[in-house]
Amino acid sequence: MGYRLRLVTAEIADGGAFRVSVANDGWARPVQPRRLVLTAYQDGSARAETQLTGTLAEIGAGEEKTFSGTLPALSTADRICLSAPDQSPRLGAVPAYAIRFANGEAEGQGWDVRLAAFCF
Repeated sequence: MGYRLRLVTAEIADGGAFRVSVANDGWARPVQPRRLVLTAYQDGSARAETQLTGTLAEIGAGEEKTFSGTLPALSTADRICLSAPDQSPRLGAVPAYAIRFANGEAEGQGWDVRLAAFCF
């Protein structure tokens, strides 16, 4: 595959504006134009989700790109997750087909295998 995608920063602003920077530490860009999906959870249930601007295929080797979007439910969320599911309607819900970010686990954040998303 050749890409190694890492979440660099994530920012939440008033009104649910969200920005995340993603770096590609690999030697190739993702082939499929995957979108980042931001999901807000409250009490263990998904409350709202939105696709962020751009696609992961826009990040070449050694590059970093910022993606943004708005999700008003962020202000009441107790958990926020970022995922890169397959664009196929049939495979999008299958965790094995999602892109996993290279970030390690830390207190309060990490990869959720069940959701195929990086949660914080």
